[in-house]
Amino acid sequence: MQRYDSDTVKEGGKKTMDKSCSNCEEKAQYSIVVTISSVGVSPRIQSYSTAVLFCERCFSELSERLCSDKLREAVNSALTELKKRSRDRSTVQKSMFD
Repeated sequence: MQRYDSDTVKEGGKKTMDKSCSNCEEKAQYSIVVTISSVGVSPRIQSYSTAVLFCERCFSELSERLCSDKLREAVNSALTELKKRSRDRSTVQKSMFD
């Protein structure tokens, strides 16, 4: 469920909508879009899911329940990189206003 509320953030003068976790309705911090590709056939066939939104807690629970160690490592690596980029962006934005 998407909604506007008092916590709506402005970015570049535009309003952004807070979005809810697909599991618990808390504010979502992450979305997952799944890409599934064929292997060993040419041309490759790919299909994509729609985005599924998660809060920090539910994303962490999801990651812990992944049945494949390789998939868990890939998801955790992607999350670590996303958090790093987010921190870097925040640092750059703060320095622009100082």
